[in-house]
Amino acid sequence: MQSDGVPIRHNVVLIKPFNMLCVIDRIWHHKIGSETVPPETAHQLADDHVVLSVLTRADADSFFALHTAPSPHNSWASGFILQNDTPDLAAQRTVEAFDLIWTIRLASCPERIIGDCSLRRAESDIPAFAYTLFPEQWLETVIISAYLLVSAIARNTLHAQAISYTARKNDVQALRFAEILGFQYLTQSSSTLTMLKQLE
Repeated sequence: MQSDGVPIRHNVVLIKPFNMLCVIDRIWHHKIGSETVPPETAHQLADDHVVLSVLTRADADSFFALHTAPSPHNSWASGFILQNDTPDLAAQRTVEAFDLIWTIRLASCPERIIGDCSLRRAESDIPAFAYTLFPEQWLETVIISAYLLVSAIARNTLHAQAISYTARKNDVQALRFAEILGFQYLTQSSSTLTMLKQLE
């Protein structure tokens, strides 16, 4: 969590999404098509620390609360929620903007959404990773676990050679996360750093 208590969202990249929230559970099949990994492999990912579940209509209220929290820890989501947005509209727009997006839940409390993470491939074929967490839920183990699960999909199913990640220059936790995982400096803007990690 940043010193100002703001929720945490960070960036890493992937593919173009489906545009119907009611059938979001089919996104993986729609995007990957004939790949050998079955749809359920991407629909839910888990390890001893976290459970990642593809964002669905049932999650819209929790997702909206995450991105309208007074101080969420995030990177990509700044200004993402529009005036007069509804939970359904915000979630729908997210599904359309990101290739794959999962809710993050603790393995010890899988019914409660504490954040989200995503993959997106925009101008580049390199998948970019992003995440958001409620500020009180910031734990290195949580976001590292989420990244490792998502990067395995990028590597093994999308056959990506690398993954990118963008963080604000003043976000100490985001930069620490990147350092731990071995991201290397790629480029920067006035306020952000973009880093790259080769996938082995």
